[in-house]
Amino acid sequence: MIHNETLGACPVCGAAGRGRLHEALADDSFRAVEGTWPLWRCQGCANAYVDPRPDRATIGEAYRRYYTHAPAAPAAPAALSSRARLRLRLEAAYLHRRCGAPGPGAWPLAALYTLLPAHRWATDVRLRHLPGPGRGRRLLDVGCGDGGFLRLAQACGWQVEGVDPDPQAVAEGRRQGLPLREGGLEAYAGQAACFDLITLSHVIEHVHDPAAALADCHRLLRPGGRLWIATPNIDSAGHAQHGRFWRGLEAPRHLVLFHEPGLRRLLAQAGFGALRRHRPAFGEPFVLARASHAMSLGLPPHDAPPPLPRRCSGRRRARPGPGCCGRRGASSSTCRRGADNAAPMNPATLRAALRRHLPAPALAAWHRARLRWERLPGYPAYRDALRGRRGLEVGGPSALFRERLPVYPLLAALDGVNFAEATMWEGRIAEGGRFGYLPGREGRQFIAEASDLRGLADGTYGCLLSSNCLEHVANPLKALREWVRVLEPGGVLLLVLPNPASNFDHRRPVTGFEHLLADEAAGTGEDDLTHLPEILALHDLDRDPWAGGREAFERRSRDNLRHRGLHHHVFDPALMARMAQHLGLAVLRQDASATDFFLLARTPR
Repeated sequence: MIHNETLGACPVCGAAGRGRLHEALADDSFRAVEGTWPLWRCQGCANAYVDPRPDRATIGEAYRRYYTHAPAAPAAPAALSSRARLRLRLEAAYLHRRCGAPGPGAWPLAALYTLLPAHRWATDVRLRHLPGPGRGRRLLDVGCGDGGFLRLAQACGWQVEGVDPDPQAVAEGRRQGLPLREGGLEAYAGQAACFDLITLSHVIEHVHDPAAALADCHRLLRPGGRLWIATPNIDSAGHAQHGRFWRGLEAPRHLVLFHEPGLRRLLAQAGFGALRRHRPAFGEPFVLARASHAMSLGLPPHDAPPPLPRRCSGRRRARPGPGCCGRRGASSSTCRRGADNAAPMNPATLRAALRRHLPAPALAAWHRARLRWERLPGYPAYRDALRGRRGLEVGGPSALFRERLPVYPLLAALDGVNFAEATMWEGRIAEGGRFGYLPGREGRQFIAEASDLRGLADGTYGCLLSSNCLEHVANPLKALREWVRVLEPGGVLLLVLPNPASNFDHRRPVTGFEHLLADEAAGTGEDDLTHLPEILALHDLDRDPWAGGREAFERRSRDNLRHRGLHHHVFDPALMARMAQHLGLAVLRQDASATDFFLLARTPR
């Protein structure tokens, strides 16, 4: 029987301030224990943690059905297809060339394998980005299970050692001749500077005191030694998509869930430097998404999970998350990006791989084809309306205007406006500074309210762009009137607003046009909180993991004049068109995607 302990403060940084991220998480992954556990988001370091949580003496009960250490039966060679056998031969050549593993050493085979980025990245992840052949260097795997990774590292010339709290897994590894210890890092108390590489694959989230564990790792590493960590990312696309059913939560075994900045700070405090992230293997987020979908249906996530619904893509406009590692006293290191922190076919990831392996003409052709595939069906209308114009963007720069609707390259110049010199989206910016919207292309940065552009003269710009900004403005018609004022006769407005069906506003009604008229007539300012009761009642926190829990979300919302995170209003295409027509604009085109609404309009000539 599990006994819970109450913390009352963050186990990572000790801060008492927190917001509830999930009310009651159950063991939907392995169903080893009954009960529910709340998950909190720390307001100090922004990592998440379970409180109350199982104590050290009884947490072993939660692992009774934890079968991830069970040895997998390898497929018989005869059962493999000729394609699979070829891939294994290419992989063996790559392992031999990269890490000195036994196998064919023909360099053409290894070079060919590097041209298969999905397979090569999966192999690098399985290798935990080993820094070349071992040549007698010492490696410690914390949470080694039965030693599957240690056998691979041993074949690459490393002197391996492992530690794991599971006695059955340790016994199995010892039967195979591996030097394993039962327990945790406390088994190495009194030792120091004895390993060149320490790996923790999905271990740090299980530890009661992660800061102490990282300090122990730093003590055990030799100067210049490396630490490799993989851990779920609380800011991942999977968590945003699946909420409390995300496979990475795994209560009550996952005691602490990190985001990238929080993990980086903890590693720096432990003495590690030169941190580096690595991309996940292709397909890994997809596997986790299928498991999460199964859990949301009440099914076990490990036994042939059902296929994903078509719209369950896992993509989200967000910064990548953790999985950071460091090197002791050195200038470079390795790390692994947290599982499920990107979509399986993340465009930036795929583009980076192709840039390394394709010749320039082929890469350019692929880039053109990708843009045609991803563009809105009406892209030619936007292209023709904006080409060669000098523009102003309110609330940018925006990834959407580089990828989904790539209008940045069409413009002759582009300046930017943001409401403050420090925002949660752009970080630190300065009036008169550089507004970088494309590599090598910059405009001027202005600091002004979206509804008050008094520093800009009438008719200054040929076009104005805004993506996912107007919903944050308390007085949209006043803002649009200012935007139209700075446009020249015949100028073009490109307005993009979020589709509420795809985000945390899906429960809220669309704002009435009469309400917008009343806001303009009353001169409503950015300190307005008229919609706050509706937002607090209907905001879907399961679709907004960055909110930090209900208490933190409410506190931030009441200070909206500083943060500007609230969506004051909810829009649909009809409301967007009516606003444009009210201001005398001619609507040229409207489009909709699963995540956004688009409007292209022109001022009178």
